[in-house]
Amino acid sequence: RICRQAPSQGAPTTEESPAWLVHFLKTKSQEFHWDLDAGFFERKLSDGSAILLLDGLDETPRTTDRESIARLFEHATQAYRQCRFVVTTRPLAYTWRSLLEGFETAQIEPLGAEAIQRFLEHWCLGLFPESVRAAALHLAELAEALRSSAEIRRMARNPVMLTALAVVHWNERRLPEQRADLYESVLNWLARSRAKREGRAPADRCLALLQQLALAMQSQAEGRALQVSKGRAADMLAQQFDAVPEPQRRRISQEFVEQEEVDSGIIVSRGSEIRFWHLTFQEFLAARAIAGLADKAQQDLLLMADRIYKPEWREVALLLGGVLHKQGKDKVDGLVSAVLEKLGERASLAQQARCFGLLGAMVRDLRPFSYQPADPRYQRTMDAVLGIFDADKAYAIEFPVRLEAAEALGQAGDPRLRQEDWVTIEGGGPAGLRP
Repeated sequence: RICRQAPSQGAPTTEESPAWLVHFLKTKSQEFHWDLDAGFFERKLSDGSAILLLDGLDETPRTTDRESIARLFEHATQAYRQCRFVVTTRPLAYTWRSLLEGFETAQIEPLGAEAIQRFLEHWCLGLFPESVRAAALHLAELAEALRSSAEIRRMARNPVMLTALAVVHWNERRLPEQRADLYESVLNWLARSRAKREGRAPADRCLALLQQLALAMQSQAEGRALQVSKGRAADMLAQQFDAVPEPQRRRISQEFVEQEEVDSGIIVSRGSEIRFWHLTFQEFLAARAIAGLADKAQQDLLLMADRIYKPEWREVALLLGGVLHKQGKDKVDGLVSAVLEKLGERASLAQQARCFGLLGAMVRDLRPFSYQPADPRYQRTMDAVLGIFDADKAYAIEFPVRLEAAEALGQAGDPRLRQEDWVTIEGGGPAGLRP
């Protein structure tokens, strides 16, 4: 609020004057009874005995305000040459005229294992400042939760996501086992932690708009879009602002997109385009959007041209299972039955394998809820497909049919193969190796 304060006695006459720093600090001193006058702050800024820290330049919601503050700090470095200045901001807000001339830029890289451990230690000591033992116990629980899956380990390398995971774990005393629950918790925290910022829509409204953007990007006629121009994203969302007069909808939509890319951490920019910070954010939010449709509309969208079996829709379908389960087990049963109904009674073994590969993975994803489909066709399909791997049953099936079914199951995802069954073998072996 340095350069946008209401006029007061003794305030600088120009909003980019470095004198605002002293005026701001003097005003705060009076407000909090520090008993420090303007001369004290002037001396500290002038004699080199102070470091001035501005944390969160990106938290200024309007671009023009950020640019004005950037000019103020540039002028301040000239007025107080002995003082050291440190400004922090998220990279997405640090562009164009918001850049600080004469400042060195230090980019924070993804966190390594040592940095993550140090963060967790400080986090736990902050939660339990009076008890080293309680801090150590919480640290052990949190560290174990963060190692529980490759997805969580990948998210933890980002400082904002690591904080989100730590907050979710603290609030719920665990990290949700079910993936849809995990992403729901993380995205809710990201949206709500910035909900009180000036000019920002309520968290639920922001997520509702972002899930419509995710579904629009997911269901493009030419195939899933991972990245779209900001203008195209605004067009995708314009109709969601139906309370605004039509001529203004696109402008309001574009303002929302620009604010979210700077603010929430859910979408990020790549030059003139935007994308979701993580592909699974797009897939989960698209699943949430689908779950908000009527049952028939859900099924039409997913089963049209066998869309649900396409590789780029697989994660959406699996996450949708978790979202629907929160609405009630019968919602998941309805989706499973619709997929089996579309399969039909005369499906080839390969088609059954493709179907079981998808539904079996969905059932496995819902394992924390002990979900099993009620439709008896699921068990029959499973028995038929897994029969190709049974030594006795396999002889009754011609080899080309078994091969086609096995390939279909492999492409759809064999539900017997869990994520934790895989081991990464690093590259970089000696050159010139021969079999």
